[in-house]
Amino acid sequence: MSLARVPLIIKSVFAALLLFLPSLLMAQSIQVSDFSFDEMDITANTNGTEVIDPNNGKKCALIKVHTTQKGFTFDVGILGVTKVVEQDTTHPTEIWVYVPQGVKRLSVSRSIMPMAVGLRATMATSAA
Repeated sequence: MSLARVPLIIKSVFAALLLFLPSLLMAQSIQVSDFSFDEMDITANTNGTEVIDPNNGKKCALIKVHTTQKGFTFDVGILGVTKVVEQDTTHPTEIWVYVPQGVKRLSVSRSIMPMAVGLRATMATSAA
């Protein structure tokens, strides 16, 4: 079958796939550029933004994920993520992930990606 006999619509779809597939494949990654402890950040202890773990009654640690993307899922294992606050007008480039004290691992995944990025902290989360 020659290329001249293939309908124009099929040629167009095939050409579009060839053009956009590489960019879609490259966009399917999560990269952690920095993971640090900020002793000066008191957001987790500020009235209105503090979260209490319903299982033990203690204040949760706050992990701020800096991103402009949406659709992330967070997992810390058996202790469970207590609360996730998506970006809003008060923090447009941050997702706030509240976790129980003692968490040492955070897995981040995204609904459009089948893989996850795992972070293992050198110290456990704790109360301020």
